[in-house]
Amino acid sequence: MAALHLLSLPNEIISHIIDTVGMYDTWSLAQTSSAFYHLSRGALRKHGRYKDKYSTIRLGSSYRKDDGSMFEAIHPLVFLQQIVREPSIADYVSDLRLSRCRGVPDESDLEGDGLEREHAVIARIEAELAVLVAKCPWYVDWEALIRLDNQPHHLALLLTLLPNLRSMSMRGCGIMLPITEMIWDIAEANCDYSSPRCGKALSRLTKISVDHWDTEYGQHFRNFESFLALPSMRSLYGHMIYGQGIWDSAEHPVVLHRPFDAIRKSEINEIKILYSAVDSKCFAGMIRPIQNLKSFTYEHGGAIIGDAVYECSGIMAILRDSCRHSLEHLDLTCDMGYNEEEQFVGSLKDFHLLRTVRLNAVAFCDDDQSGPTRRDDGGLVIRMAEFLPASIQTLTLVGWLSDNGPVEILGGLADEGHALPELKQIFLEGKWDVPKDQLDTFESVNIELVQTELACQY
Repeated sequence: MAALHLLSLPNEIISHIIDTVGMYDTWSLAQTSSAFYHLSRGALRKHGRYKDKYSTIRLGSSYRKDDGSMFEAIHPLVFLQQIVREPSIADYVSDLRLSRCRGVPDESDLEGDGLEREHAVIARIEAELAVLVAKCPWYVDWEALIRLDNQPHHLALLLTLLPNLRSMSMRGCGIMLPITEMIWDIAEANCDYSSPRCGKALSRLTKISVDHWDTEYGQHFRNFESFLALPSMRSLYGHMIYGQGIWDSAEHPVVLHRPFDAIRKSEINEIKILYSAVDSKCFAGMIRPIQNLKSFTYEHGGAIIGDAVYECSGIMAILRDSCRHSLEHLDLTCDMGYNEEEQFVGSLKDFHLLRTVRLNAVAFCDDDQSGPTRRDDGGLVIRMAEFLPASIQTLTLVGWLSDNGPVEILGGLADEGHALPELKQIFLEGKWDVPKDQLDTFESVNIELVQTELACQY
């Protein structure tokens, strides 16, 4: 008997088979031959429509902006209902943006007072949620899930259903404990290749962004722990984050019961934390398991966020111990309205691949009187030419120094150009009074000296 071939089947049957195939598999099939391409065109058009509609999902409450336009968002429970009714839409979500939302979805089509409406919503969605929970391979707190005001539990369940999610941002989501605990479980499964749950959720998530803007103390630093453990994670962004090294005090209770030591290895290559207050002990726990950190940005805003002290020298020591052979970009600054002492960074020559550096100017002022030049305030200015690595290409100094400060702190950079052959640009942010002869000196050695206003990154 002659061997059967898929194309020997009627086109209607082949098209029906293709309709059951996922988006990425359909694209691969369409590229195998012209026959499969023509048979896949209908499915590809459907995938295109769904990708446009569901690739970016905004969860929260819709509201009218100041300019009169509407911010469109969907309640997490409503989106969970959509997934129950059409599971394939979960495959299209690649960017998830979370914000705080009201407790009761779709309340406009329900009658009665607030409690009656809530009971009506629960009765309507309880059976549908039960279907999702029954299929979920991770633990779900059912009693917490069916409470409509428990947004973190709704989001935790949703994260287990999005296999192709690549980036996630959370703004003002409040308590993250259910989310972070769920991510811990997913991370442990994704690291265990023998586990049947490996790769079932968040296996493609590479970027997390947490922006906590609505409380005085910001988001707790330890909520980042579980994201570090995901083997796919590459980029971490935080805004208004607080954290100190002591976790068991009354002021800073332990948020999670898993220590940083539980993370054996992290593939994060970029960390960017702005307008936050995090001490060096916290950074030590975060950076220790990272294998190949390339970019590190931290802007301290301790005057408003939390009460952790800005420890420039301590953070630099941690970076030097952990990633001096991989770091290419360093941005370590302090809110100029909140000055801390002992900011001296020490030598940067150990960072062999460092290309761009942005630091407070006073970070090169040493108070232990080991430097060669005295400042007007009694401190000492370190000539940066003796501390920068040969790989440096762009240098940005933030803040200001009085009187002869610019001459002293920039001294030797132009004269010792042979030691810094890659240096091409120096940006001076803030109040700098650079003498004309010093400007001419830099111009003669092809180093561009640019004076700018203080840049606000938040």
